[in-house]
Amino acid sequence: MASGSFESRYGINLEIGCEWTSTPNVSDNTSTVNVKAYLRHYSLYCAALTGSYVSAGGDVRSFARGVSSGSNVYQKTYIADETFTVAHASDGRKSVTISAGWVFNGTYNGTYISTLTVSGTAVLDNIPRASDFTPITVVPGGSCALSVTPASPSFTHRALIEVGGESWRSGSGTTSVSLTPPATLARGVTGSRSATGTLTLETYNGQTLVGTKVKNVTVSVPDTDDFKPDFELSFESSSECALASSLGAVAKLSSGTVSVTDVTATYGATVASYSLTLGDARGQSATLTVASLPAGELTYSATVTDSRGISRTRSGTVRVIPYNSPYPTNVSIERCDQSGDPDDTGEYLSVTSGVDFTSLDGENEASLTLTVTPRRGGLSFEYAITPDTTNVINAGVLSTRSYIVKLAASDCAGEGASWQRVIPTSRVDLHLKDGSARLGGYIERAGFECDMTAHFGSGVYIDDEPVTDFVTERGSSGGWRWKKYASGDAVCIGIFDGAIPSVPAGVFADEPESAVVNVDGGRRLVIKIT
Repeated sequence: MASGSFESRYGINLEIGCEWTSTPNVSDNTSTVNVKAYLRHYSLYCAALTGSYVSAGGDVRSFARGVSSGSNVYQKTYIADETFTVAHASDGRKSVTISAGWVFNGTYNGTYISTLTVSGTAVLDNIPRASDFTPITVVPGGSCALSVTPASPSFTHRALIEVGGESWRSGSGTTSVSLTPPATLARGVTGSRSATGTLTLETYNGQTLVGTKVKNVTVSVPDTDDFKPDFELSFESSSECALASSLGAVAKLSSGTVSVTDVTATYGATVASYSLTLGDARGQSATLTVASLPAGELTYSATVTDSRGISRTRSGTVRVIPYNSPYPTNVSIERCDQSGDPDDTGEYLSVTSGVDFTSLDGENEASLTLTVTPRRGGLSFEYAITPDTTNVINAGVLSTRSYIVKLAASDCAGEGASWQRVIPTSRVDLHLKDGSARLGGYIERAGFECDMTAHFGSGVYIDDEPVTDFVTERGSSGGWRWKKYASGDAVCIGIFDGAIPSVPAGVFADEPESAVVNVDGGRRLVIKIT
């Protein structure tokens, strides 16, 4: 409630004044203004003359009032009491002019007075139009209540949320407004999980909008399934080996590719990044290929992250069938006669070998092939060898010549590891020919050769280099080449562009050491030595 008063300044001990009070009506945006007009005077006698008035905001009320007072004290006499209804401006503010006039038409204290008048301005209480509220975090697709401090219990409210060009308006409420913005509001928040928007609280008196209040609010997109990016995850394997292709994924023979397809980001977001795994391999694009799969239960996964930073991960597993290249085992090759009996001068070969290979769920088969090549030049011949039995081969290995025999294992994927050695000439104590000599065999090249165990009282040198070791056996397996020495050491060397395969089984008696260096612009040379 507002109140005030004002009074004239005639200076003749006869003054007129007004006292006012106002009571606001919030619903109607009006105030009830009560105005009381009064006189200040000593003894005063006056008839009630017409033409006296009280006004507020242009509303004029007439009255007639006489005064009869013989008391010679300065006193206050009320002459009018009027009540007015004053409309406020749309923002709830109002100032009103209040006036009073009293018709006297007489002389007082030596001064003639026709009418005493007074006027003043009354500043009324502001009537609140817009209710207030407490800012909250708005979640698209969620629900919450907006706490409102109402300007009037009779007012209703609606909320308008705007962010990033998207907007949504709630239904009406009283002291609280239920906010259930749709998931589509997230279209206004695409560069991060949250953004600053505005919430406009609209205040209604019935159907009339009487005020608004605007504040910043945070619009936060939740990390829930509805807002995660979606995609399809697949795994495919391929192999040049027909059997491996028919079986699915086979270690070392199959390559594997993880792919992300049909990618969609929700409600205006875009795809920001990919993260794919296939076993230990990692990739940052929509596909990831591993050229040679390892054996076992292999896990693959993909994580797609959108421009808001929200991610979805999907994963799967694939069985990769173990595989190792075949290799000969327990190999024995020597000269024999036609019956297969050992014969140092025989032109037949007795070949016995097993073969170790991977069954590939019982679908794979392995075979052995023997290649016989004259050591000092000549045609090579191949022979099929039956594993785990004694094969007597009419190889025509002359007693006067030595031969390189190579036993190679193969299966559905092609040639695997091989075993190789030299079949010497037949044994003779001493052979002399054309100025050359050989101990223990027939001469095959000019110079001096010795096939016997030699014992020297002092060191043996070749071009001032001491001879301390020599190769007793050599072989190959894929990209590997290996040698065994009389000292018991073995060397296995391979050059590979990609993944390094396992060392051929049976080459080393103990776990090998390894050394890796970069050569040829990034290719890897691997040397393993016991």
